[in-house]
Amino acid sequence: MKKTLFTLLCCLIFGSLNAEDRTYDVEIIIFENSRGPISNTNYWKPEILVPNLSNTLAFPEDEAAEGHPSAPSSASEQQFLKLQSDTYFLNAQKEALSRSSRYNVLTHLRWRQPGLAKANALPLRIKTGTPFPLYLLSQPDHSLSTTTKHGESFFFARDRQPELPDLLSPVRGYPLDGSVTIYLGRYLHIVTDLILTLPAPDNLPVSIETNQEPGARLGKQSYRLNIHRRMRSKEIHYLDHPKFGLIVYIEEFKRNQDSSN
Repeated sequence: MKKTLFTLLCCLIFGSLNAEDRTYDVEIIIFENSRGPISNTNYWKPEILVPNLSNTLAFPEDEAAEGHPSAPSSASEQQFLKLQSDTYFLNAQKEALSRSSRYNVLTHLRWRQPGLAKANALPLRIKTGTPFPLYLLSQPDHSLSTTTKHGESFFFARDRQPELPDLLSPVRGYPLDGSVTIYLGRYLHIVTDLILTLPAPDNLPVSIETNQEPGARLGKQSYRLNIHRRMRSKEIHYLDHPKFGLIVYIEEFKRNQDSSN
């Protein structure tokens, strides 16, 4: 019995040590469901959200815009490499989405990264679309309004300047913004914290749970995709949300593969 426990412990220790010796290619497609509902009690609140980008990586060409609460460090410094479109595997899925009047492809990306253990996992910033100004709301104690429950991390905002004495400079919002984290345990894991901000419908209902000022009309509305999913290499996975979704495919990169990828 002691021998069995010792063997298991060694496997766990050396398995975690060797995890970061592996390298993975990650590919994602993020798409909007243009016919998705605007009201769903499981996913929806009448709010504008801005992701907190603390400790988030960004590719050099996708560095965080000036004015965000925190600036990501470079992904290239952590051995994250954006790959060219000729390496994409999910082209058929993208074409199917593009042919449908229901869906709008927001971004299609593929990158290479180390197989990091959960304790060392690094979120990668994903953003796309034409930027627009947003104003972060602050609490009476002048701290930024943010949630902390269950590790959530985002800021509430308005799409016009608040009439408050403690005004904050506008930040640059994006239609799609947030992060994707990939880490390796016994299985591969993906954690998404993505926010889609769209023009608000005229019939957007008012909720007492909103963080906007009383009587304020929202010009925009945010939807959040915050999901943790366990997955296997070389399998296509779908992450669902009423308003937008994500398709992900991950495969291990072998060192003897073409180095030009």
